[in-house]
Amino acid sequence: MGNDSKTIIDLTMPFIEVIVTGVIAAFTGIGVVSSKYNKRIDALDSKVDAIELSVAKDYVSKDCFNTIIERVETHMVRIETKLDNLIIKRNDSTN
Repeated sequence: MGNDSKTIIDLTMPFIEVIVTGVIAAFTGIGVVSSKYNKRIDALDSKVDAIELSVAKDYVSKDCFNTIIERVETHMVRIETKLDNLIIKRNDSTN
């Protein structure tokens, strides 16, 4: 019986080595793939940060935009008034 148990251990030892080697290889592969995905996620994060910075630099507040629109509308009204006056003067001079 002592020889039988030694034989079983001798027979199972190569399988255990193969299993341990396979598990180590699997964990290494998962680590490499995980590292690649982390690098890609970091790159995308950097791009999103750059876009956020660009938006923050170029953003115009609603109040500021409304003020600008009011100024443009005021100038447009003045231009329309001047054009109306020119048309009225021209019509008066031709009559």
